[in-house]
Amino acid sequence: MKTPDRKSTPVNGWERSIWRLPVLSGLLLVFAYFPFGLLVPNFIAFLPILYWLDCNPRASLRTRLRAGLIFGLTVHLIILHWMYAMLEIS
Repeated sequence: MKTPDRKSTPVNGWERSIWRLPVLSGLLLVFAYFPFGLLVPNFIAFLPILYWLDCNPRASLRTRLRAGLIFGLTVHLIILHWMYAMLEIS
């Protein structure tokens, strides 16, 4: 039986992209904050970015830091926007 080629897997575009999995990870972590109050995203939010790091072992330090920055900006900009909206209401 022939094993599938690495290029033919549907996840290949996601694991090579510098922004897709970090943004997904950031969005999952947003669901763990107050307006949603879900517990499960706390446990699975870091899996996409850890998977990205595992799939790119030869990525430079600059590329890894850029992915971490994208993850952090995704989480904090969405949360800060929500907090600002709540301040206007109260």
